[in-house]
Amino acid sequence: MNWAMRDAIDNTRKEPFWWPSQQATSQVSYGLTPDQLAGYLTKANNGDVRELQALYREMIEKDATLASLVYTRKLAVSSMPMEFIPIIEGDESLDTAIQIAECEKMRDQLSQSKIQEPNAFEFSTWYELIMGLLDAIPKGYAVYELGYEQDAAGFWTPLTARFVDQASFRFGGVDNLRPFEIRMITENSLFPGEELPPRVYVTAYNKNNTGYPARAGYLRAALFMYLFKNMGLKSFAAYVEKYGIPPVIIETDVQNQKAIRDMQEAIKNFGEDMALVVPKGSQPAFPTPQRGTSFPQEHIIDLVNKEYAKLILGQSATTEQAPGKLGTSSEQAELRYDIMAADATSLETVINSQIVRPFMELNHGECKVKLSIVAEQPEDMKTKAETFKILAEIKAIPEAFIDEEFNIPQPGEGDAVTSLHKKDTALFGKRA
Repeated sequence: MNWAMRDAIDNTRKEPFWWPSQQATSQVSYGLTPDQLAGYLTKANNGDVRELQALYREMIEKDATLASLVYTRKLAVSSMPMEFIPIIEGDESLDTAIQIAECEKMRDQLSQSKIQEPNAFEFSTWYELIMGLLDAIPKGYAVYELGYEQDAAGFWTPLTARFVDQASFRFGGVDNLRPFEIRMITENSLFPGEELPPRVYVTAYNKNNTGYPARAGYLRAALFMYLFKNMGLKSFAAYVEKYGIPPVIIETDVQNQKAIRDMQEAIKNFGEDMALVVPKGSQPAFPTPQRGTSFPQEHIIDLVNKEYAKLILGQSATTEQAPGKLGTSSEQAELRYDIMAADATSLETVINSQIVRPFMELNHGECKVKLSIVAEQPEDMKTKAETFKILAEIKAIPEAFIDEEFNIPQPGEGDAVTSLHKKDTALFGKRA
């Protein structure tokens, strides 16, 4: 047993300095301009990611389409079947079975500990831990703090998992020459921050794009799209506020100023936001789109939503709501399989390398198990049936093979059957 490693757990909780990470970065998206956004990116490139991470959070809070797509991608992976299995396939040893049982117990304890904690919202269940680690994909990185407990026999077990906001960190050491080093901003160390002790903190990164972690995360590619969409929404809202309610227009040829003022007072009593008294024959014109056309802002918003979908899901049929090249919108409301499999592999690697392996090595000296996420691509049965129908026109296909491929059970004696084809003709040929 690796006793040196058993004594290496630093269970002293580090409290992030919330003032710079939360209050100073609140509402960074308010009145966002291109110059402000460029400033946030420049700071992030130099290691100060607080404002950029706060902006990521507010983007998801304020943009319904973006939030829906981000959650769709995370839920696609978190809903996959997950189980602890031996690292070596076919290993049925007692030690391996014990380790699998301990990992399953650890998973259950993480979920139960949230109920026992007074500040339950701060702690995460196993499922919430999975969802939180997947936050690294849109935002570049995600950090969790594990709370270990040592029993009377000296065995360590992670009982709590606490999410630490991305805005609580910076990248780079004292000399700022280590851009891959993540450090927590605390009250005792605003700069360069404190190092994270091993095995206590789980740090997930988005490594789909190689390079500087502060520049990772697909939301970075959505920043200027979000900015332009937000500007389009603001200008559209300003137009609706000014011209959305039809104005009350009174045409008159009365020249008496007192009579005109009386008319104006009468209009005010209607409570209309826009009302005019104009000389007869000089009705003003208000800017409106021509019949059959739309506002330019609508095109900007639609374009940005399509770009969001391509960036996050790998296709845009979800936001187009119409048949597209990849299929109808209902068929393409899911994440593309290759992206989903890559996210699952990334999550698998983080959990196995930073939770399962240290946990097992602390208590057993070696790790014989791993978490397996089954990322199976659902089969398109409709396309498969159409393929069989085409093949049946040029080649005889045994019915038993078709039943096996589509998992169709054989009817028993006296069982009612449903059939849409002629009595003496099967879908793929004549029956015997």
